[in-house]
Amino acid sequence: MVSRANRVLTVAVTWFVIVGGCYFFTLARPENVETWEQLPTLPERATSIELNSFGYVHAYTEGGSSYTIYLYSWKDEQWASYDPDKEGVYGEPCDVPGGSQFTPPAPPGEAISRSSADCFASAENQFHAEAVLLETNEVWVWTHLYGGVGDAITNLLVLAAGALGVVLLLIGGVMKLFEK
Repeated sequence: MVSRANRVLTVAVTWFVIVGGCYFFTLARPENVETWEQLPTLPERATSIELNSFGYVHAYTEGGSSYTIYLYSWKDEQWASYDPDKEGVYGEPCDVPGGSQFTPPAPPGEAISRSSADCFASAENQFHAEAVLLETNEVWVWTHLYGGVGDAITNLLVLAAGALGVVLLLIGGVMKLFEK
């Protein structure tokens, strides 16, 4: 028959494995969760792209044309003609100082141009964005939302879950010491 102490220790170890796995796969390695998403088809063959600090993706074509699409609403829009000499960019820059801590998975093809930015998305969150132009003339983006209240609450929950695991280990250890 399995003693109560062994049951509590088994629950504690199982708890640590679950909490550790949740931490690893959601907080420590977020790039394993997000996937690349394809932007609408470009009107012309592009040679390079640029993700600027205002949240716009610019594509530059072989014929000298420029196209742009807004990163925050690309699912509702198409590429629009853009003349960088005549048109200004509206809004506030989204660059956050410092290097990125995220490494996205490999893009879904051979990239001929790549751009990235760490952007401020709202008062509560930030996101890291990567854009790639593939040799097939497709543009793909990878984004990861992080920071703010959501991350703080998640970190507190993981900390509380870890503390609960320590308490379970202590209870199981004390019970093991006083077993008959």
